[in-house]
Amino acid sequence: MYRWYLVLLFYLSFTGFQVCAQSGGINGNPGYITTAVPFLLVAPDARTSAMAGAGSAISLQNTVTNLNWARTAFLDEKMGFAISYMPWLNRLARDRKLISADGFLKIDDRNVLGASLKYLSYGQFELSGVDQQISGILKPNELALNMSFSRKLSPEFSLATTLAFISSSLYSANTNSAQLDKGNSVAVDVSLFYHNEIHLFNGPAIFGLALCIENIGPKMSYENQNNSSFYLPSNLRLGSSVTFFDRNSDKFTFALDLSKLLVPSGSTASFAAETDINQKSVLKGILTSFSDAPNGFPEELEEVQLATGCEYSIKNKFALRAGYSYQNPNKGNNSYFAFGFGVKHKNLGFDIAYLTGNTAVNSF
Repeated sequence: MYRWYLVLLFYLSFTGFQVCAQSGGINGNPGYITTAVPFLLVAPDARTSAMAGAGSAISLQNTVTNLNWARTAFLDEKMGFAISYMPWLNRLARDRKLISADGFLKIDDRNVLGASLKYLSYGQFELSGVDQQISGILKPNELALNMSFSRKLSPEFSLATTLAFISSSLYSANTNSAQLDKGNSVAVDVSLFYHNEIHLFNGPAIFGLALCIENIGPKMSYENQNNSSFYLPSNLRLGSSVTFFDRNSDKFTFALDLSKLLVPSGSTASFAAETDINQKSVLKGILTSFSDAPNGFPEELEEVQLATGCEYSIKNKFALRAGYSYQNPNKGNNSYFAFGFGVKHKNLGFDIAYLTGNTAVNSF
């Protein structure tokens, strides 16, 4: 039991550091990095959401998620399917929602096929003219269809590649009319997963590591914006996890994810004139994203987003989860707490998560 107290103390100390660090910043000028289709970075499954997105290196438990498909290579089941529903910024519009469906099929002991569909609805908007008469209904939306292949390379190591088709249907409107702007693109993900049994705090544990390079592809081009193109949310994600066991078959998991956008600092996804930054090629944008911040390396560190979470699983039947995600105020201030739980009966599971922003400008 003493070992558990040490682990819990470490987790609370680390979480407290992140909360205090939010008050920092190099200067008062925000340097937000925005891209097209940012919903691609959201992990909609409730288990990962309840751990504040710190899920790339945790072992899957009869579930499937589109965050790091390499983990599916270690599932024992022949197939699996999951559906997730997330209200999306419902304080702005009640009918905003993010829906996803994920599934996998095990070909043999080493190879797994996977597929997922992620659909984001921005809700319904009424368009009215100067006479206040409703002239139309706008229903902007975005979706991504993914196909993945995962392979177990060794008892501890796996690799996955994912191909995604992305569609974005937005509107540019004035007081009398609205013009549909459609954009399409494709993207590739590469993910690695490593896990192994270790001995820690005088007991057995499983240590996990993950490396994910996400959403690498050509820029998103919109039809009615003079063929303007905008970066996809290319992203580098590093994950780690440690799972401890006790004599009652209960498990305690800690997870930490670090992520950084692989796009130039100061790029914009607004429908404005293209800037010199947005003229860079995708490859050049990725390579320069580690050294192009106006204030140098300290600002590059500000672009790293941290997510930490924990999960307590009781006999693999019931789980309690919590987490915290931190983003520097100069880079979006998208910091939030997360809580949730899950129940499981045989091969069926149900998970729920609740996210709450910890600042006035970010309240889910």
